[in-house]
Amino acid sequence: MLRKILILDKDLAMCQKFSSFLRSNGFVAASTSCNKEALQLIKASDFDLILCDSELKNTYPVDFLLKIKKLKPGIPIISISDSNNVQTAVELMKSGAFYFMLKPINPERLLDVVESALKDRYTTNKDQNAASNDLSNQVNSQSRVNTECDKLATQGYPYITGVSEVSKKLYKSIDLVAPTNYTVIIHGETGTGKESVARMIHEKSKRKDGPFLAVDCGSLSKELAASELFGHEKGAFTGALQTREGAFALAHGGTLFLDEIGNLSYGVQLFLLRAIQERVVRKVGSTLEKPVDVRLIVASNEDLSNAVVQRKFREDLYHRLNEFSITVPALRDRRVDLPMFVESFVTHASRRLDKNILPPVKSAMEILETYSWPGNIRELLNTIKKACLFTPNGMAITEQYLPDEIKMSDQFLQAIDFNAGVNTDSRSEELKLMEMPRGSDMYPKEDKTLKDIASSAELNKIMHTLRSVKFNKSKAAEILNIDRKTLYNKLKKINV
Repeated sequence: MLRKILILDKDLAMCQKFSSFLRSNGFVAASTSCNKEALQLIKASDFDLILCDSELKNTYPVDFLLKIKKLKPGIPIISISDSNNVQTAVELMKSGAFYFMLKPINPERLLDVVESALKDRYTTNKDQNAASNDLSNQVNSQSRVNTECDKLATQGYPYITGVSEVSKKLYKSIDLVAPTNYTVIIHGETGTGKESVARMIHEKSKRKDGPFLAVDCGSLSKELAASELFGHEKGAFTGALQTREGAFALAHGGTLFLDEIGNLSYGVQLFLLRAIQERVVRKVGSTLEKPVDVRLIVASNEDLSNAVVQRKFREDLYHRLNEFSITVPALRDRRVDLPMFVESFVTHASRRLDKNILPPVKSAMEILETYSWPGNIRELLNTIKKACLFTPNGMAITEQYLPDEIKMSDQFLQAIDFNAGVNTDSRSEELKLMEMPRGSDMYPKEDKTLKDIASSAELNKIMHTLRSVKFNKSKAAEILNIDRKTLYNKLKKINV
């Protein structure tokens, strides 16, 4: 029996895109951009699932979701949105949405969530369905928030425990602080997995059965930051059409993770300091204070102590937060762990793509191990996901399925034996010789021919041009005044 899905999105083009994709995967799909028409279709037809935009015109997302639930209590609803609004996501999940997804949406990920929602609907008995859709059942609602909404950042990919010394030190720190109620500052470069570390602390803590709520302070405007954290009353400011709870209230009894906390304005930092000290919050536009029981974990990709010196961050707040600190190592500092990450990411990406992709071959693995990974684990994860998408089913990942920017990195090219040992320093061999003082005996021990030097200079020019056009080979060939085939042949000589 074909399963029917209704797609409701304010953008007609998105409706058509989702419909076409779902039909190509064996579903019957109907779509509309009109709220009233959607409700009429839901009344008249027995849909198995609804894909609903959470930013529809002339309606509050939670109110519209409840209207659908009133018409068809058991139908799973997947909410989709253009904005990363934590408050809206949590409210929708609490009100019965099966999942909350951010645009742009990966088609394979959407298919995975759709299948999961349908399986959940038809394998769960009526009593369980009724309990999960009962808005008064806060335990089940909050559990759904933990297991679904808060996985947005990692999309279900686990944080793998490594075997390197820096990894062991990291996990030892997590095990040490997790059982306590200490506030924790997590330092680390972008993409190192700071939120995953915060979630590990929560899951090992006494609050593990409570909510874990993550807020990206970097995406909060100065005007709305206080509202997102502490809530607001109806009419408190322009656009405040409904009374809303803040992140502190929603995380009551659990853990609140504030990522990139250094981006908060001085004024909001003062409110945050008071909330930590007094353990009470006050909504914007209200005079009433509400007690909150929240463990706070914060993160920053810059040293907050330096921000204090530069007067970008309050010193009193810093000392209040710094009861315990953890530094998440960069991927380049834990290279021994990289094969474990790669293997795990390949396994999970294969599962989501419904493919059987084998780990990278030796030459591809050498490229991955040589690259510096400035984007850290997040960059590695995205690289493996893309490689698995392009790799044919049943095959191993080869270098041809890795991004050009990785294959052409300085670190990898310096390791290539190009034309009998010509190196790939950014300066040509001629310039290095010209810089040597007269009479110097510091010439290279191995004499190189003019052909070698010319080849090295040519490669440097190609590399510089490719980087300048972000590895667009057609543009690079045009700038270099050669055809694409010639450029490909030159790159092929160095296995790139």
